[in-house]
Amino acid sequence: MDMATNMLNQLPAFWTLLNLVAVLIGFYMIVNGLFEVAMTAKGGGQTWGRNRNSYAGGFAGVLFGGLLMSISAYTDALSQSLFNQPSGVGILSAATVGGSLGAQYASAIALMFTVVRLVGLWAVIKGVMLFHRGAEEYQKTGLAWTHTIGGIIAINMTTFLGLISGWIGGDAQTTLNQILGLI
Repeated sequence: MDMATNMLNQLPAFWTLLNLVAVLIGFYMIVNGLFEVAMTAKGGGQTWGRNRNSYAGGFAGVLFGGLLMSISAYTDALSQSLFNQPSGVGILSAATVGGSLGAQYASAIALMFTVVRLVGLWAVIKGVMLFHRGAEEYQKTGLAWTHTIGGIIAINMTTFLGLISGWIGGDAQTTLNQILGLI
């Protein structure tokens, strides 16, 4: 279990890295969006092999770039909408994990839930990028919604499992609540 504890202690660096990557991508999207709006205002035409006859791509770049630059606030807003609690992306805590049943495996359980939260954050970032691409190329946004909602569920996995266990009831509820440390 020492290896799981060591890995868990190293994961906050990945949160910082993913947040930094989201901010950098967001900044690029805003600058690129403003450039696209300026090029469209000048008369459109083709730049970088793309047709610039609509403001949609530029405004979408500014909007979704802003969302990526404030990824913590964006995931908190989505988490408040779905689960009525903040996402906790800004902090890395798995304090509610590893109850009485999983006491000897608490660090491994915490590591698994933390990795799921990291994957969830990446899915939300990818969802925002897919929304931008969908607005730019007039594609369907179903995949973007799937990534965004799935990412928020992954970030709030302990709450989601608590909801599911309450819905199922019985032994599944008791076991999940013991693992999650909710009782």
